[in-house]
Amino acid sequence: FGEFWDVAVLIAPRHLLVVNGRYDVPRHPPEVVDEAIERLRAIFAVAGATQRLDHRYGPGGHRFYKDLMWPFVRQAMQDLANVQAS
Repeated sequence: FGEFWDVAVLIAPRHLLVVNGRYDVPRHPPEVVDEAIERLRAIFAVAGATQRLDHRYGPGGHRFYKDLMWPFVRQAMQDLANVQAS
């Protein structure tokens, strides 16, 4: 009853990294993913949080890409710690 960006926008203005497999074609073709991310970017822009949204493609199919996710999580946590410290 909604599109990806309708749900994902509930995260704004918090940090969000969306990771898709480049070859997850049957489920999430890149052209559909790219359109969804562009819509989500527009919504994050309205929330003043464009720098908190990122999208990355992993080199394979549908799976968890820890090498893409954990650096983003560490940076987001550091950003939050810096805000709280100021």
